Amino acid sequence: MIPENKFGLMLGLSIAETVCCFPITGIIGIILSILANNAYTQGNYEGYESNAKAVKITLIIGLVIALISAMIVILVYGAVIITAISAVLHEGAVMVPTSTFLSALAGSIQ
Repeated sequence: MIPENKFGLMLGLSIAETVCCFPITGIIGIILSILANNAYTQGNYEGYESNAKAVKITLIIGLVIALISAMIVILVYGAVIITAISAVLHEGAVMVPTSTFLSALAGSIQ
C-alpha cells in the first residue's frame, strides 16, 4: 500500500520550528522533509517512511528542548523578580542603582 505524502505538513512544521522553537532541529527537519519527498516521488516508499519518521522525532526533540528552555528562562526571571520585590518590601532595604553599587565596590577594592 502506498503511504500518503505529507510533505507540506512536515515542511511547514519544520519551518515553524526553525523560526519559533529550536533552529537546529528545524533545519534538520527541513532537510529530512525534502529527502522524504524525493524518496516518495521516486517511488522509494520505505525511504519515505524512514525519513518521515525521522522528521517526527526531530520535531519532537526540538519542541521538548524549546519547552525546557522556556521553563528555565521563566524560572530564572521569576526568581530575580521575586528577589527584587522581596528586597523592596523588606524593612530597611534600599535598592541601590547598579552604577552606585559598582562605584562603591571599586572604591572598596582600592
